[in-house]
Amino acid sequence: MRIQFSLYVLLSCVVLPCFSQTGISPQVDNRVRVEFETHYNAWMEWRENNRASSSLTENIPFKAIIALGPKALPFVIEKMNQQKNNFHLQRAVREMSKKRFERNAWPVGKHGDSVSLAKMYTDWWNNDLAKTSDKVRALLADKRSHEVSGNIEEASRITKQIENLGIAALPEVFELIAGGETSLVSTASMLTEGKLSNDASAIACSQWWSENKNSWSIPHPESPQTSYTK
Repeated sequence: MRIQFSLYVLLSCVVLPCFSQTGISPQVDNRVRVEFETHYNAWMEWRENNRASSSLTENIPFKAIIALGPKALPFVIEKMNQQKNNFHLQRAVREMSKKRFERNAWPVGKHGDSVSLAKMYTDWWNNDLAKTSDKVRALLADKRSHEVSGNIEEASRITKQIENLGIAALPEVFELIAGGETSLVSTASMLTEGKLSNDASAIACSQWWSENKNSWSIPHPESPQTSYTK
């Protein structure tokens, strides 16, 4: 058992940089489930051998799951749906998707509860992910209305709501930027962890998205090979 896990750690040190530095290329997509299952099984083994640990997410196998990026989200959600004790995987979904929930979205009295958050993420995946583009446009229209009326504070709050949609919003955000909505460049920069410059031009944004969207697109829930991209 220990020898097997040590070998896994050694292989992870060799393999992981491929994902964290270059993203997930189309050639790697077909291997994502295999990669995920490898890291997931290693994580389950780690959990078995470290039952007294206060944290089940600060370890090499779990970080390796996160390093797979958005392409692994369908498989993470699948495990969360299959086993209730996999609620710890909500942290991986949070890191991969950048999706955040506002306080009023939480069940009453459950704010910060990991089990509740896991269910919120699976519900989001099953019911709301496909509606993200419409939500971006609706929020942007609301934001413009508040800007016209001079309510800058409310406009800023709505900008935060767009950011809270996570990287699922990026296809629509970049399309809007290409259409002249340059106020969203800062949102795109934040969601891409600064990989896109905060002051990039619309042309530079379009070029960046064309070159990097494979690494920042979330696969469709019903088909890991189909992504929400534009």
